[in-house]
Amino acid sequence: MRLVLFFFRSLQKKPAPKLIKELHSSDAKLTSVKARGDDGPVDIIYVVAKRKKAHEVYLLIKKYHPRAFLSVEEIRVVQESLPYIKHSIHHKDEHHHDKANNKK
Repeated sequence: MRLVLFFFRSLQKKPAPKLIKELHSSDAKLTSVKARGDDGPVDIIYVVAKRKKAHEVYLLIKKYHPRAFLSVEEIRVVQESLPYIKHSIHHKDEHHHDKANNKK
């Protein structure tokens, strides 16, 4: 079975301690950063979640900050591993390229 991970980027204009606490209690891995945007301070939350938790993460972000800027993408390549990832994830084209180079 292929491991599929999603990467969430969320920008909130209000502090997000409740969201961060709830995300910590889920299976998602996150990093939060205090930053400054055009209109003042913002919280940026980076979340990596397995496919089965991705919808839950999305709903949590929308629950606490329905107007947060949010981008979500499927992770194609991972070079450094997270604790629950036992191997690197490669895009299929990169994997094919690596095999071709190893045959030389």
